[in-house]
Amino acid sequence: MLAETTASRLTFAEYRFLFRAVDVIDFPEFTGSLWRGAFGHALRHLHCCGQEPHTDDCLYARIFEPQMPEVREDAGILKTIATFPVPYVFRVQRQQARRLNPGDWFSVKLLLVAHANHYVRPIIEAMQLAGQGGLGKGYGRAMLQEVVQLPVSGNASVIYADDIFFRAAPLEAVICPEPATSARIHFITPVNLGDHGDSFVVERFLMGVVRRVSLLHQFYTDAPLAADFSELKHQAPHIRHKANVWSGGWQRYSSRQQREQPVRGWLGDIFLQGGNLADFWSYLYLGQWLHTGKSTNMGLGRYELQRVLLDT
Repeated sequence: MLAETTASRLTFAEYRFLFRAVDVIDFPEFTGSLWRGAFGHALRHLHCCGQEPHTDDCLYARIFEPQMPEVREDAGILKTIATFPVPYVFRVQRQQARRLNPGDWFSVKLLLVAHANHYVRPIIEAMQLAGQGGLGKGYGRAMLQEVVQLPVSGNASVIYADDIFFRAAPLEAVICPEPATSARIHFITPVNLGDHGDSFVVERFLMGVVRRVSLLHQFYTDAPLAADFSELKHQAPHIRHKANVWSGGWQRYSSRQQREQPVRGWLGDIFLQGGNLADFWSYLYLGQWLHTGKSTNMGLGRYELQRVLLDT
């Protein structure tokens, strides 16, 4: 199980960005790719060192294109990673494609992990520029009006409004509730486990969540990993489960490739039961905000964890 001292050091917070449309804006049904592209372009324009490879103090690289560090031979699970996890997640979900008219209001949530919260002001500036540069196929402009910090626990606070920046609240430890012996996990956005939708394997999902939380903890906090990956991998197949899932998704527009691309993964629900569920509980709880699987930064892999009572 994730130790309390370990769990408490992986801090994160959501930020709600409220915009007002200046032009007509056409939003697709899934906006995660749109926001990731607009944010990255603006962040690079404002805060990139302009060198290749990026320098250690390049803010754009730290947030959007972090570099893989050298990994020791005894690094365990870290030896298996091919891509460095980025410290942000656009917390979006599928909705009807819609057209906004000038004057309409809309918002998007962005989650920042651990040290990334130190750079809230330049990130706000990048989101501001992203709106001004235009969103959607027609690049309709929008003006950033307000940013609200939404900590996992504690009160929401306005940190930007009317071109004035206010101090963000310090992040508090994420306290995980007591483990349940049975739970329902509802997939909100497609969970892409890299299995091509062939067959859902619950152990792959569970260890994916463990891996995701652990890697973010390793790279973005000052504490070492404390998880026993071998033991968790041994326990995962022994959790009783029932999966009501299917492989599904939708199309997203890639502004870089100028064409539609599929967004696919697992949707539906899984039910978990057993005393050893407690070993995964903290990871599953944190994963509700951090997402799991591929393309988490643009909103895929979002799920909700609920306690349930199952018939034995």
